[in-house]
Amino acid sequence: MVVSGPITRRGDSMIRLAMLILLSVFFIATSYAEPTEDDFAEAWQDYAEARRKGNKSRTLKLSRRVLDIGQSLLADDDPRMPVLMGNYARALSHSGKREEAAAQYAAALARAESVYAADSDELLTFLQALAREGTGTAESDAYYQRALAIRESISGRDSVAYVQLNFERAVSRFTAPGEIAKKKQLDMALQSYRDDGETDSTNLAYALYQRGRVETSQKSQQSYLEEALGLVSEDSPAGRFTSIEARKILIRLYDARGDSERATEHLISVGQLQGNSGEDYLPVMRAAPRYPMKYLRTGTSGHVDLEFSVDELGYVRNPVAVAVVKAGVPAKSVKSEFADAAIDAVRQFRYAPRFEGGEPIVTDGVQTRISFKIER
Repeated sequence: MVVSGPITRRGDSMIRLAMLILLSVFFIATSYAEPTEDDFAEAWQDYAEARRKGNKSRTLKLSRRVLDIGQSLLADDDPRMPVLMGNYARALSHSGKREEAAAQYAAALARAESVYAADSDELLTFLQALAREGTGTAESDAYYQRALAIRESISGRDSVAYVQLNFERAVSRFTAPGEIAKKKQLDMALQSYRDDGETDSTNLAYALYQRGRVETSQKSQQSYLEEALGLVSEDSPAGRFTSIEARKILIRLYDARGDSERATEHLISVGQLQGNSGEDYLPVMRAAPRYPMKYLRTGTSGHVDLEFSVDELGYVRNPVAVAVVKAGVPAKSVKSEFADAAIDAVRQFRYAPRFEGGEPIVTDGVQTRISFKIER
């Protein structure tokens, strides 16, 4: 007698079990396949997009994924590794995980030290990050000192970067997170500069500029900035930077008081200090345009491109609209309420005049764009 039924059912079960085992093995092999360069590139693009959008949780997750893939693909001495580790550390810090961030920054610094020379500028990012994570501690100050030594060897003590970093260190020595208000912190750092007989005038002037920049009282603000200008030497890059930025604030102060003569004096000085660089020609003072009521009611957005001259005193002359866009569509005519409002606004702009042969000159063909957009 032949009994086939149970044997067939058992055989089917065995076959199904074997297939499941094979599928499981395939799934595991697929899941743990070595990542590729394409995986790395895709993960990096996703990370960059998340960071651009300011999505902290996604940035943290993707920075970790990029680092994991990098650790699988890249050699220990690949210069990209410290960067990936630093990106993950920054994401941790922005997510409030300060202790983990500090540990990761320390690991990134150690990796960078194995790739670059001990005085390489490539170490600065990690040294400064570690200094900021441990603000107010002796360890933090040691990181600042090492960063300053590297910065000095690269660009000198009179560079903008050195002076800014030195002041950041001075401020950090008088704070613990959330314990000291910003102005008081700056006051303490500034006083430490005044008390230190070895602090040069360039560093003190920069500290005064920074204190004046955050001051809300116009009288006190003017006092800090004018003291800074009285100390600063404009022969060094840091001195020129401090002088230009302090004067820009004073220009707005004097203009608000109706003292156009003193505002113009500083505008001319800024023009001399800046020189005719190839950078975009931007106004020192702007005025917000009046939104035409007709378009405000309908929620219509747009922009106007204008062209004009800047005279020897930094005033805008002969502005004309050269293009008008309404609701994303180029207008057939430049005559519109948007154009009128844009022209009214740009007439109130002030520029630092260009110089030629040591004298301020008229600059023709200056262009700017005035945008009209309703924030929702």
